[in-house]
Amino acid sequence: MLTTIIIDQKTIEFYDDYLVGKKSESVCSNKPIHLFNILRKGDENISKENTAPKKITVPNEADVLSSLLSSVTLFMLSENIFSITNERKDEYIIKSDEIARKEGYVQIEIPVHISTKQRKIEAWEYIHDEERPTVVIFHPNACTGSSMAKIGRYYQSREYNVLLPTMGGYPGSPGIGTSEVSVYQDIEAIKLYLSMKGVKHVGFHGMSLGGALAIHAASTENPESLNTFFIVADQTFTSAEEVAGNVATNCFGALFAGISKDIINAAVPKERYVELPGGKFIKTNGFNSKEKVKTIKEKKIPIFFIVASNDNFTGIGMHDQKKGYESDFGYDMAKIVYGDSYEKYVLRLENRKHASLFYYPLVNKELGQTREDALAIADHYVSEMDNFLSEDPFDNSEHL
Repeated sequence: MLTTIIIDQKTIEFYDDYLVGKKSESVCSNKPIHLFNILRKGDENISKENTAPKKITVPNEADVLSSLLSSVTLFMLSENIFSITNERKDEYIIKSDEIARKEGYVQIEIPVHISTKQRKIEAWEYIHDEERPTVVIFHPNACTGSSMAKIGRYYQSREYNVLLPTMGGYPGSPGIGTSEVSVYQDIEAIKLYLSMKGVKHVGFHGMSLGGALAIHAASTENPESLNTFFIVADQTFTSAEEVAGNVATNCFGALFAGISKDIINAAVPKERYVELPGGKFIKTNGFNSKEKVKTIKEKKIPIFFIVASNDNFTGIGMHDQKKGYESDFGYDMAKIVYGDSYEKYVLRLENRKHASLFYYPLVNKELGQTREDALAIADHYVSEMDNFLSEDPFDNSEHL
């Protein structure tokens, strides 16, 4: 039987105190950070002091606009997929580390070893019972693993073990510049770590950029003893190319979409061989989650999508300030997996922006909401998540 998550006044005050910015509804700060981290051609080591944008080649027809796009459009692409410099670490994650410790997490290191390099990534681990399944939660950009303790609280209340990794290149996981290559290596290292611990069942939850990582983790081969039993794709995108065009369209108009896609394709090259820990190789694909959810469908792994109504990054179509966007990338991927019944597996966070916590009781005074209204909405969101975890849409998995 599922227990009820506690969202009382004390809990609200606790999270209000620790959320970055205190009044923000999002998990992490949206303050500007220097350009380029994942949007780079190589995965070579980068000095933490070197935060200057990496130059890339843009099409001839974009020469006049390249300066604007470099400073404005690229800043917004893929929900600010840029590094947190070491100098900003205190501002972004120290309070999140405090939350993780208060919630019972232990800080650990996971080795990421390939033939040419050995490094480690930081992670925060909560163990309820060694025999229970583990939920791995992948963080968005401008966050670290401990930032996800806010979402981890939900899974803790459902008696799951929880692992919060910090991807390579972010504070706490040094030794490499973040890239599509490095995150795929990190994901494989996490799977090997869980397998060696004897974990039999794993769920993946990822927010924004982390959603693409959760989809990748579930769509690729696991160690033999590890079974993926669900995925939550939380406010994420279909591919780097598509989100680039979408952000440009939503923020500046359709004129900028094509140019932004060209820039992303130059910055995130496809078909690069990646050596993974354990000796396997895969190819990069520009974070193409749209193709990967087809594999998830074939594997019959339940996947649940969360979208935010006013998400400038993943929202599609005309935008109304009160009603939000007409559609979302999450709906597109849900249709691929579930066909006509897709809406049952999408949780829409009304009147929310990108990277919103699905259970955080946000009060919107403009709509005349009270704290009781917000708590009721949060309770509804939690119920939707509970329903997904308790019902297998493919009727083939053990209910855990």
